[in-house]
Amino acid sequence: MQSSAEPISLRFSSVGDLLVEVTRLEAIIKSTKDTEHCNLLVETAQSGLEQFSSDIDNHSCGLLLLHISRAYMISSRYKEYMAAAIESLAYFERNGNLNYVLQANEECGHAAWLLGNFPDSLGYALRNLDIAHKLGDIKKQGRALNNIGSIYSYLGDYVAAIESFENALDIKLKTEDALGESSVLGNIGTVYHQKNDFAVALEYYSRSLEIKERLGEKKLAIATLNNMGGIYMQTGDYKRAFETLSRALSLSQEAGDSEREIAVWGYLGEVYERMKNYDKAAYYLNKALDNISRIQTNYRRHVIYSQVAVLYANRSFKDCDIERARFYFMQALDLALEGKAMVETAKYYKFLSNLEKEDQNIEAAFSYLEKHIEINKILSSRSSEERLHALQVRHRVEQLHNEAQIERLRNIELVDANKQLAELNTEKNTILGIAAHDLKNPLGSIKLAANFIQSHIDSMTHDDVRDIASDILRSSSYMFSIISNLLDINVLESGKVRVELAPCDVAAVVRMATDGYRARAAEKNIGLRVNISGEVSDCIIVADTHRLREVLENLISNAIKFSPFDKSVDIDVKLFCDENLRIIIRDYGPGISAEDMPKLFGKFQKLSARPTAGEDSTGLGLSIVQKLAELMKGRVWCESVEGEGASFILEFPLFKE
Repeated sequence: MQSSAEPISLRFSSVGDLLVEVTRLEAIIKSTKDTEHCNLLVETAQSGLEQFSSDIDNHSCGLLLLHISRAYMISSRYKEYMAAAIESLAYFERNGNLNYVLQANEECGHAAWLLGNFPDSLGYALRNLDIAHKLGDIKKQGRALNNIGSIYSYLGDYVAAIESFENALDIKLKTEDALGESSVLGNIGTVYHQKNDFAVALEYYSRSLEIKERLGEKKLAIATLNNMGGIYMQTGDYKRAFETLSRALSLSQEAGDSEREIAVWGYLGEVYERMKNYDKAAYYLNKALDNISRIQTNYRRHVIYSQVAVLYANRSFKDCDIERARFYFMQALDLALEGKAMVETAKYYKFLSNLEKEDQNIEAAFSYLEKHIEINKILSSRSSEERLHALQVRHRVEQLHNEAQIERLRNIELVDANKQLAELNTEKNTILGIAAHDLKNPLGSIKLAANFIQSHIDSMTHDDVRDIASDILRSSSYMFSIISNLLDINVLESGKVRVELAPCDVAAVVRMATDGYRARAAEKNIGLRVNISGEVSDCIIVADTHRLREVLENLISNAIKFSPFDKSVDIDVKLFCDENLRIIIRDYGPGISAEDMPKLFGKFQKLSARPTAGEDSTGLGLSIVQKLAELMKGRVWCESVEGEGASFILEFPLFKE
């Protein structure tokens, strides 16, 4: 689907016009979750702040930064989300409008939560409750109480958590906020889940899930299903655990929620581990581990690390590896400690104690066990210390909103801007180097050929003229290729390229692109073999036909360049997992070395492999291929064994009506 984000003028006649445009972009982002619009919103708001820097008021500054923070949140850039929210809060506090102070403070608390910093999140939530009381806003009081309860739950203060949830639930029922009611019920279920009171936990989870399904909130139902699956797993009801987690997996895939999908993989792996089906456990857990970088929240990350660690610590697992188990347990523990997640911290200390005990490291085992017992004592006998700490956190958080913090953030932005300028300068020098070197040689050849013709025209035969004309044509074609590629990469990187996406007959485009290179392949006696599987004829992708042909021609041209004489180039088109279509261009040339592989799709890269007949290469083709593929919602990568050739794979999702 073509993106609706269009380039806009970043100059506005007034601050009001700027705010209208930013508000419009945020409305689009909320409905589409499109990161391109997120980036556009940030660029627009920051440009406006610079344009009106001399006369913009505190309230407008706060609003623009609030919009920026939400764009960062939707695009999962949580550290930037936190920084923008803090700066927004500082401006609203200067202005003194409590409604907007509350909004910015809520964003700060949410950002701290997503970063796994529960004590700071608690400080913000308690302040939200105070402000909501001052404003007399009962709905916002209920929301603040629900957040406070969730944070107390993660910190292990169950009494305070339940007290907050009960007050929140009372408000949700009075205001007939059904979705809010389901949220509170699910959170109460989590408290009982953590206390291992599974029957009561399932009762609350079930009530929460029923409301979410009635309201059609499928995405919100995923977390509840995950929690219920966890309880069934812990109680040994693996059949119901699989049924519940399968529903969660289906909903997360339908909603495009990759983070929750990865969490479900982790739970499925844990179920299989408990059932002693270690191969399937390893499959799902390694799948989750391989994608853990896509998870932004520390809580979900340390849960997956612990699940993987349990598998590798299992002596019955054929690939049992105590060192790996210890490593992943420590990863989980570090994240839990960072977020002050007391319940999980105690659990990980116990796991490590058992691990060291089995490995005969008695001293380390007792050390971890002591820490486990110490935390459990804190959890079982909470005093007023935790509440005092929460008050201290509130004061510490408020100190973050001073001018020094804002200045520091601006300095960070300045460093980033200088870095970008340095990169642009390096790129400019590279382009000038290409103009000086790569264009100089073919121009020199053309000049020599012209001088030769001028001096010997009377004595030249037709064959002589034909040969020299061929040399001129070859040199000018290479120059044209260099200039075209430089222009293409410049337009692509400036974001000015617009692809016209429409249903595309892939088989026809592949054949046209291939037929255009048969003559060139014949010069090296290379056969172009096209294999289009029968099932592809019924499949449609959405792409720009002209740009797709350009991508294919680039890859086929490269394959011919790097193929030895008398070999072949294979172009295969087939389905993958019934969801994607793949076009594979394989050559049998020198392949790509391990050192060259990371540089493959970079700009101006000259690799160790060389064309087999002295053909020219600008080092820009694959960079253009990658950018065009991504613009068409596809991807491209290379698989190669050095000395055995290379396969370039294009993959596009199938169009589903």
